[in-house]
Amino acid sequence: MFRHHLKIAIRNIFKNKAYAAINIGGLLCGVIVAVLTFWVVRFEKSFDDFHANGNLLYQIRDYDKFGNTGSHVPQGLIKAAKTQVPGIEKAAAIYQWNPQVIRVNHQNLHQDEAYFVSPEFPEMMGVKWIAGSPEESLARPDQVVLDKETADILFKGDAMGKVIRMDNKVDLVVSGVVGKSPVNSDFQLKMMISYETLKEMEPEYKNEDYWGGGDSYYHGYVMLKPGADPVNVERLLTQFAQQHKDESNYVRFDLNPIRKAHFDVKMDNFNYSMPLWLLNSLSAIGLFILIIACVNFINLATVHAARQSREIAMRRILGSSKKGIVFQFFLETAIIVIIAVIAGMVFAAWLLPYVSGLLSTKAFLVSPWGGGTFLFLLCLAILIIFLSAAYPAVILSGFKPVPALRAQNASSEVKGISVRRVLVVGQFVIAQTLVIITSAAILQTRYLYHKDLGFDKENIVTLNMPERGSKEAMNLLRYDLRNRPDIKQITFGLTTPSSTRSWWWRTVVYRGLPNGAEMFRVQYIDTDYFRFFQIPVVAGRSFYQTDTTHQTDTARQAYTPNNIVVNEKAASDMGLLSPDRALGERLTVNGETFTIVGVVKNFQSQSLKEQITPHVFFYDPGHFQTAAIRIDPGQMHRAIGDIGSAWKEAFPDYYFSYVFLSDDIRSFYGTEDKFTHLLTLLAIAGILIGCLGLYGLVSLVCLQKVKEIGVRKVLGATTAGILTMLTWDFFKLVLIAFLIAVPAGYYITRHFLQDYAYRIEISWLIFLVAFGFSALLTIFTVSVRAVRASLTNPIDNLRET
Repeated sequence: MFRHHLKIAIRNIFKNKAYAAINIGGLLCGVIVAVLTFWVVRFEKSFDDFHANGNLLYQIRDYDKFGNTGSHVPQGLIKAAKTQVPGIEKAAAIYQWNPQVIRVNHQNLHQDEAYFVSPEFPEMMGVKWIAGSPEESLARPDQVVLDKETADILFKGDAMGKVIRMDNKVDLVVSGVVGKSPVNSDFQLKMMISYETLKEMEPEYKNEDYWGGGDSYYHGYVMLKPGADPVNVERLLTQFAQQHKDESNYVRFDLNPIRKAHFDVKMDNFNYSMPLWLLNSLSAIGLFILIIACVNFINLATVHAARQSREIAMRRILGSSKKGIVFQFFLETAIIVIIAVIAGMVFAAWLLPYVSGLLSTKAFLVSPWGGGTFLFLLCLAILIIFLSAAYPAVILSGFKPVPALRAQNASSEVKGISVRRVLVVGQFVIAQTLVIITSAAILQTRYLYHKDLGFDKENIVTLNMPERGSKEAMNLLRYDLRNRPDIKQITFGLTTPSSTRSWWWRTVVYRGLPNGAEMFRVQYIDTDYFRFFQIPVVAGRSFYQTDTTHQTDTARQAYTPNNIVVNEKAASDMGLLSPDRALGERLTVNGETFTIVGVVKNFQSQSLKEQITPHVFFYDPGHFQTAAIRIDPGQMHRAIGDIGSAWKEAFPDYYFSYVFLSDDIRSFYGTEDKFTHLLTLLAIAGILIGCLGLYGLVSLVCLQKVKEIGVRKVLGATTAGILTMLTWDFFKLVLIAFLIAVPAGYYITRHFLQDYAYRIEISWLIFLVAFGFSALLTIFTVSVRAVRASLTNPIDNLRET
């Protein structure tokens, strides 16, 4: 019997190729979205979920007295955690340090994912050792451990005992080789350098009792003892902060489970962050798209059922049971769904690298196949079959044979039309809400990219300076580039006005500040800095050449002038009513007193999610870490070549790399890019599937009104008139959906924009675009089917019995 039903099902599918193709197409879109969503969400939520002691591993987060949260911890806390907290089994520091250059076999190479680590860290993370051990390989200065992939690249696998020259300062001996870190780990440990080496290179890290400020890439991790209460551990760590409050700004510490660290975008993750809300949004929207696809199938299936009413009636008269007819329909649905799922699986695998690029995820680097995927596909197929087939099966089983044979199926469907109209309205509510949110997200992202930040960021190439404080090397680079016609200007500083790295903060003491002190952002700049970036000086002056030779600290080999410049925000926070009032005021930074000689206009130094930050500017070549070079945009390739040549002259032993400032600033908004790309793709999918559902409903109406259309044609109705009649009925559905989508879209958009200090206004144009886009697609979709119905010979319509 099953074979008989299967043959009929396959025959019906081939007999109604257009119906099957449209159904498979709609379900295919839904399946692709569902499978891609499953793969991406599964991968992202698996980050650092594989550690044997994962439930005991935590990252330490800091909170300072100014309300800021950070990932950096002082060395003193790591020492205290190791020795004075009973609930902690192990504690370790890890410091990301991407070398300016490594030299291997007389070649200058670039190396990322390098870290200073103490021996406890790889033990805590369960690193697999191929050669060496943490106790021996990371115990002494000048030791380095490579992962297998890096060892193969640098030394073709024969790495043990070989030497790597790092930053032209220290020779590191390869003392161990470990397995490659899983892709779904925030710790891509390609190069682990012994923590003792850091102490030799940077003497301040020798003081393990230091409780002052820290580096945002200097993280602390702990592994608790089984049964230890994290709350009690946090309480003890916070007690240390209170005991050393005079030495630092830290007021408390807490523990963030390592399995959740990947989703904390405020922490400076070593790999990349994925906001949890983005994954939840992806899951929710993916589910809605799947529902739209099922609704689309229902609408098309009921149209198909109406067309088969006589066949079904005849089968009933000849003895077929309701259960047999329902089973037949479920079998046809299952075949279509299985085809859609298999095709969707193939297309999803093909699209995964592209979607991963749009969402800036590394899901494509992991094989998507496995037991979990196939179980998901099985459950997905069963879910779609029952969601899609239940309602049409009820309609099929409810056909009355005699009215159906008398061609009265139209009247029997009148009650069902309202249900289908509700389903179509629901489809377009979801689709138009997505279009509204997508339009707002695109406009907000464009606003972020193009808003005036208070300085000129165009056509600027930035370089990391390898020999900080080397006046000779900087002058050589400056003078060489100044003679090139494609180079316009050059300046040096700690960093550019807005950058994703090198954020230095200092505690500023001044009588007008709240509680007498506040954290200011620190910038070290040269005398051309403000002129280069076109940042106006609103009071006083910038730095003169005389400021650069005021005083020299021979111990530090760096300038320590007592003249400084602040921005308007800093002057305002100091309680000074105008920039002019700030001139001559004296303030204390890290125990040293300075005089304000100038005030510059505010500029945006961080993401536009943040307010303007108070700045204090110093002249100190010892902290010049960045060279900014303005090039002629019409000679970009030549300019890059000239910069590379000048670099080799000034820094022959260092690897040359550059970044455009505009690209660096754009990276502030990686999450916005992901969200916008995600919404755009899903909105298109939702609208496309909705139009297919609308096509199904208009096909049903045309079938029901075939005689009415014939009569109207005989009585003189034009094709345009019939088209208008049919189109208006469905246009009203889209209008109703739009009226429902407006408040939903407004609420979600308003909530989304609240995260930004600088944001667009929610304009009526956003809603007009959503309605116009949906309306045009609706008119086109309805017209395709309605024109064909209106052009049919009325005699053929009236002959229908």
